[in-house]
Amino acid sequence: MKKFLPATLLLFASGLPTPARAQTAAPLDTTITRTVANYRIFRGELPADLPTAGLLFIRYTAADVPPKRPENVPAQVFRYRKTHNDKFEAANEQLLAAAQKYPYKHRITTQDSAQYYRTRGYRYELFFDGFNRFYDLSRHDIDVNASGGKSSDVRLSDLYVLNLDNNSVYVFEEFNENYLYYYKGIVGMLLKKVNKQFGAGK
Repeated sequence: MKKFLPATLLLFASGLPTPARAQTAAPLDTTITRTVANYRIFRGELPADLPTAGLLFIRYTAADVPPKRPENVPAQVFRYRKTHNDKFEAANEQLLAAAQKYPYKHRITTQDSAQYYRTRGYRYELFFDGFNRFYDLSRHDIDVNASGGKSSDVRLSDLYVLNLDNNSVYVFEEFNENYLYYYKGIVGMLLKKVNKQFGAGK
């Protein structure tokens, strides 16, 4: 079984939770921009200040998929984009339920609002490299056999907490991208690591 690791870590992040229930969405602030040339990758640990910072959980949004497949887009890639639109709402419902178990300050929002919340006390974001794989039709880097094709290759995605202030990445787990929409399990891996490292949990 081959292991596909993302060539580039996506540099997006935000902050943490509210003790009781997660709050959703927020106004988009497109005026905030950042350029950070260097970042560090830490493996096997979460940021030490996670319990006192704010964490963002990023919900899926619909992909822009035209009614007819463009000629330059492989049929199976186009089909996967459409499948995303069939699955993302159920995944977001899982996220809403699972995030309530996170014991620290947090918020559920969209990826394009992360920088807005970064300036409002949310320093970290839970993210994984496969998150954006189904949005851009110009990207054909999907392993089209990863979900039941003839190939035995499986794409693995790093699961990490991203520091929005300096783009440091804290990789604490990896998972099979067949489970990209299993937000219950994705958040569950974070909760397990939080409980182990900080002795917290619900």
